Amino acid sequence: MFGELEREVQRLSGPQQIRLDFSIDQDGYLDRQCPECQRDFKVAFEDWSLKIRDAAFCPFCGHGCEADGWHTPAQVDYIRSTVMNSLRKRVGNALNRDAARFNREQAFGGLVEASMRFEPGREVTVTVPRPAEGSRSKFVCGSCSCRYAADSTVRFCPACRQSAR
Repeated sequence: MFGELEREVQRLSGPQQIRLDFSIDQDGYLDRQCPECQRDFKVAFEDWSLKIRDAAFCPFCGHGCEADGWHTPAQVDYIRSTVMNSLRKRVGNALNRDAARFNREQAFGGLVEASMRFEPGREVTVTVPRPAEGSRSKFVCGSCSCRYAADSTVRFCPACRQSAR
């Protein structure tokens, strides 16, 4: 009865691609937050894309982890909402197809008639988080030329972890 839903769940068990847009500030910097010390900083978007491949490092505490682990709380909320909307839409479409098939296969005019209808919940409104404002000192790594910005003194490059001194 729920063949479309089963097929959609099977398709969802593999890798998925969902488009996410992140805002950068007027200077081309992307907001980042250390998952360890929770301090905010920025990295030039171009450098984050080209110089930071596998891992990144906190310019304050030196913590290193995978490059996709540096989202701010607002960015995490945006990612979750976007993914949930995509899942709701795909599962809802599958349920609609199952309901339509069920209704087509019913014999009407008998003692008991049955039909199925799916009503989706409301989609969550998603807005791309705006970049943090405020003055930050800008730095350029002497080893790899990564450009980054922070509101206080930094100790490490977020791309290569070289000492900022």
